Amino acid sequence: MLPPSPGKFKSHEELLTHVRTFAKTQGYAVTIKRSRSGSNGEIKNMNLKCDRGGVYRNRLNLTDDSRCRQTASRLLSCQFELFAIKHDNFWILEIVEPGYNHEASDMLGHLIIQRLNTKQREQVQRIN
Repeated sequence: MLPPSPGKFKSHEELLTHVRTFAKTQGYAVTIKRSRSGSNGEIKNMNLKCDRGGVYRNRLNLTDDSRCRQTASRLLSCQFELFAIKHDNFWILEIVEPGYNHEASDMLGHLIIQRLNTKQREQVQRIN
């Protein structure tokens, strides 16, 4: 699997579209790991990661005995990461960690791919 090419983008929406479209062709999905806003509330930079990155956090402190359902985590500690920063009214995309620790997978298993974008949500609102 290849990372998306670094580049310059007019908006963070354009950057996310570029990254997610490319990732989809390679068999992985990308999510926003962290974003930071300036004093004006506008996003100034963001870290993007593979949706398989991270580790399961047992927030309810359940044990195998107290757990009602046998579930599994999709997280595989994938280290793939990108960094995007707004500079001179352009978004610059950089590759922080290009490596993956898993194979490409079927896109139906990636929930981020199934989300509606802003334009699609507005169309649904108009229909209802």
